[in-house]
Amino acid sequence: MPLIEIKVLENEFSEDDKKKLITDVTEVLTAFFGENLRNHIWVIVQELKTGNLGIGGQVIRPEDIKALRAGKGSLKL
Repeated sequence: MPLIEIKVLENEFSEDDKKKLITDVTEVLTAFFGENLRNHIWVIVQELKTGNLGIGGQVIRPEDIKALRAGKGSLKL
């Protein structure tokens, strides 16, 4: 049974965004594993509290991720 765990920062995505993410990931995995496994594909979106994610010694905040998604920022590592 495929299990995919996606970790994001809290408040990074809306409930609708997370629903679409789960649906889209399920579709990709169904295309790979086959339709017979669709109902056995688990997608877990786990939200990390702000301050619990760091890259290169720098704490990453939701604002940093939102800026990256909008093409308006970069991580200074």
